Amino acid sequence: MAQPQGPNQVQLSANPHLGGKNYGQSMAIAAFLAREFGLYGKGNVEAMRVDEAINVCLDFQKSMMQLFHAKDDEKKAEVMKTVGEDLVKYFTMLENLLKENGSNGFFVGSKLTWADLFVFDHLERADKFKEDWGTSFPELKKLKSKVESIPAIKKYLSSRPVTAF
Repeated sequence: MAQPQGPNQVQLSANPHLGGKNYGQSMAIAAFLAREFGLYGKGNVEAMRVDEAINVCLDFQKSMMQLFHAKDDEKKAEVMKTVGEDLVKYFTMLENLLKENGSNGFFVGSKLTWADLFVFDHLERADKFKEDWGTSFPELKKLKSKVESIPAIKKYLSSRPVTAF
């Protein structure tokens, strides 16, 4: 596939691929796959709830990214404090969304959605940042436990390579 040339053109060759085609955003691919495999809820209202949970998590992700940009120890300590405060703020929002859905361990309805998988991934990252977060957020802890007990996910988690992310 020929890539655009010139100073104002963006090459997509390093971006995610799906079906042999390059796409500019991995989140667009994830949302597409969620729709394709029935992980985006039933109807527009449930899809909006999926998006709501994912976007809360993305806001927290932006906060966590500050840690990677902090250059010196003083700045890192300052950012760690902010990220810790943001963890409480965003995890409280997510906790409340789980409660609004009946505290059944899912964000939408009574079955797994992309939101559950997306938040699960971020909860695993939070384990590296603050191991005891689950004591303050029992609904999120329940979600994490529910997702990691799905046989295919459990199998993957037991054999995946250890990475920084």
